[in-house]
Amino acid sequence: MYSSGLRHHVKTQHLAEQDIKWYECKWCSFKTKIKLSLNRHINSFHLNENEATWYGCDWCSFNTKNQCSLSRHIKARHSDQHKVKWYECKMCPYRTKDILNLNTHIRLHHSKHTEQTIKWYECVKCKFKTNYIANLRNHIKMLHSDEPDHDIKRYECEKCPFKTKYNSSLKNHMKTRHLVKGEHNIKRSVKKERKIKWYECQECPFVTKHQANLSRHTNTQHLQGNDVKWYKCKLCQFKSKDNSNIARHVKLRHKNNAKLYECQQCPYKTRHQSNITSHINAKHSEGQDVKWYESSCCPFKTKRMSHLCRHVKACHSNKEKDIKWHGCESCENRTKCSSELKVHVNAEHLDEDEQH
Repeated sequence: MYSSGLRHHVKTQHLAEQDIKWYECKWCSFKTKIKLSLNRHINSFHLNENEATWYGCDWCSFNTKNQCSLSRHIKARHSDQHKVKWYECKMCPYRTKDILNLNTHIRLHHSKHTEQTIKWYECVKCKFKTNYIANLRNHIKMLHSDEPDHDIKRYECEKCPFKTKYNSSLKNHMKTRHLVKGEHNIKRSVKKERKIKWYECQECPFVTKHQANLSRHTNTQHLQGNDVKWYKCKLCQFKSKDNSNIARHVKLRHKNNAKLYECQQCPYKTRHQSNITSHINAKHSEGQDVKWYESSCCPFKTKRMSHLCRHVKACHSNKEKDIKWHGCESCENRTKCSSELKVHVNAEHLDEDEQH
């Protein structure tokens, strides 16, 4: 815990401008000195719902892309005051749930009263001093160690590419990122050793343990034109960039006993029950039976949720990051509106009995 804080402090406070390594977001003007901050920024603002890492509350349905927001939510909504261990200052009414916060408070506000009792550990090579021996050791390792880098033992996370020189940092990482308690999942290794090989996309933040997943991701998300590998159905003209879609297509399109949902008031039919509900609401409901979807930004309302989404994107969103593109699985067509994608699929890739 201390090592990560000290590293952050040195990077942000003591490096010369020309020595600072900036991590820049490729989607907006955001930049930071800390790589973890860039990863959090991308997760919060630029990844869609399926790609982002979500942090869920164990006590209610709340979830968020921001881990700090989850921590604040839990403290605000679910802290049992009788079970919380409070650390109280002996010199004023201040109290906190974190012993580190109490120590910081005492040093900042009561240093005159405690200066005589504080034991300082001083670096023999520079002016750095601290009242924590662990901080001094970490300081020496980071700034004054003559130990060859390849001999430094690393602590590696088994669930992601994170690695560190310090066992305490790995413990803190496991607790905050993967909700793992205890030390039984933490294993120490030499820097050269990597039990898990991660495959990283060169075009976006996507990362996976399986090379096949990376190949599929690259083919479906980043390749264009003649570079795309297409998978074709043996029974019809359907094709897709993702081989798993072929199996799904065969099951839906070429299975003789596929179930169709039919409208009782017109010839409309579909394989999806939710489409029937939406169809009846839009075409056959009147008066109080109609379910309206209303914009929260203007008087606009519609019978179809897809129309409301299209309206919000077209009229109330002016940021590129707010736009979610919907791509066709059978060709290179893409659109901002899922309803327009359905129209395209109906017109270009479905038979008449499946159109809706």
